[in-house]
Amino acid sequence: DPKNVFDKDEKVVAVATKSITKEHRDVHAFLMEFYCSPKDLQEIMRDMVKLNKSPYNAARDYVLKHPEKVQNWIKNVKKGHQKRRFHLN
Repeated sequence: DPKNVFDKDEKVVAVATKSITKEHRDVHAFLMEFYCSPKDLQEIMRDMVKLNKSPYNAARDYVLKHPEKVQNWIKNVKKGHQKRRFHLN
């Protein structure tokens, strides 16, 4: 946030129902490992502004450029569900 648009205490958090651990185990496993640093978010937002990308395309391109981070996020997702649920090719 080079222009200090966001408050210093801003955070990205995941909110889910209590039943997610039983009903949506793969999503829960993903959310427990997901971490996107302020630097990562800046990269995505910079692509949106400078390259006029949609939020979806900027995030998709970030994921494709950083497969090691994605692998960490999905390491506990049941094998076989990783590509199907998270559309990773």
